[in-house]
Amino acid sequence: MTQPSDTFDSALPPEPLGDDLRSQFALDQQVAFLNHGSFGARPHCVLQAQDRWRRQMEADPVEFLDRAGPLLLDHLKDVTGRFLGAEPGDFGFLTSATEAINAVLRSLDFGPGDELLTTDHAYPGIRNSLQYVARRSGATLVEVPVPLPLASHDTVVAAIEEALTPRTRLVLVDHITSFTALLFPLERIIDVCRKRGVEVLADGAHAPGMIDLSVERLAATYYAANLHKWVCAPISAAVLWVTSDNQQRIHPLVISNFLGEGFEREFLWQATRDVTSWLAAEEAIAFGERLGWEMIRRHNHEMAVWVQQMLCESWQAEPNSPLDGSMLGSMVSITLPEAVRRQFDDHRALGAHLYQAHRIEVPVTEWNGRWLIRPCCHIYNRPEEYLRLAETINELMH
Repeated sequence: MTQPSDTFDSALPPEPLGDDLRSQFALDQQVAFLNHGSFGARPHCVLQAQDRWRRQMEADPVEFLDRAGPLLLDHLKDVTGRFLGAEPGDFGFLTSATEAINAVLRSLDFGPGDELLTTDHAYPGIRNSLQYVARRSGATLVEVPVPLPLASHDTVVAAIEEALTPRTRLVLVDHITSFTALLFPLERIIDVCRKRGVEVLADGAHAPGMIDLSVERLAATYYAANLHKWVCAPISAAVLWVTSDNQQRIHPLVISNFLGEGFEREFLWQATRDVTSWLAAEEAIAFGERLGWEMIRRHNHEMAVWVQQMLCESWQAEPNSPLDGSMLGSMVSITLPEAVRRQFDDHRALGAHLYQAHRIEVPVTEWNGRWLIRPCCHIYNRPEEYLRLAETINELMH
């Protein structure tokens, strides 16, 4: 995890990595886009790469998809594997981390008495997937409370460890939580579960591009991750990594031509798909390499640390995690003041107001009775956008 440098003053935003990086992205220049975490954003070079791939595919779809496609994806797996710290044969491409997690859940056999464990920070769509599988199999879904604010990673580890029982079959845990924007101590959680003989399915939707990641070194049983968020690949680019001794059990959601021919072969062909999103991920990785992935991660993290401190001071809000940024990646969640809540019917109405009246795109969600706002930080964001958010919320309180 990238921490602020010794010379970084968290009372000030970090220096930009270049002049006018915003112009390299296809974003509306009039919108303060503080929501990279939902669907990412793509630089022009990535969109152009996907367009080239799509034109090549349309010039001869059979040649491209049937004969050239497997070779192109093999090359992409080499590139992506080096970036993720994973052997090419141990992961496959999918459209989202949600699809990857569903592929695991729908492949495994559960029964009455089995417990599937997650935390109350799980993404709602993933919670629904767990509920569906538990209901069909007769298993029990156990949702572990991890209340805010959090003082350290120890609270997360202790909560999960205490909830493990001899009936726990699987722990599904976020690497970086969605609504609450917290970096969970995944390596420690995996170690605790491994000692109890429990498999871990890691939801790493936000991890690639946000933190320094080696999927193989973490060694969760299963690791799902998006490339279309913080790596800035086209929409519908994600991966599923599985330990070699479990690959024979895991199948894609769409069973197609190569059932029984091995994990890598089955995930290579999941019926007809537009693979250009996957192929253009190579240009997204290269874009980050040209700027320097370590510099990108550091800049975005330092911006998030500054944003947390600045907004908490501006709104007199209690931070949800330590102000040193030890539980942050490149985004932060802050509990909105009650004075703001009273003016809107629900959190969605506030989010719509910020966009429509102030041209600020930022997630506003409800989590365990709190209204959370989650500004995200990427290289195209400017400090004045967060100051604009701070001022807008302050105006709504008075």
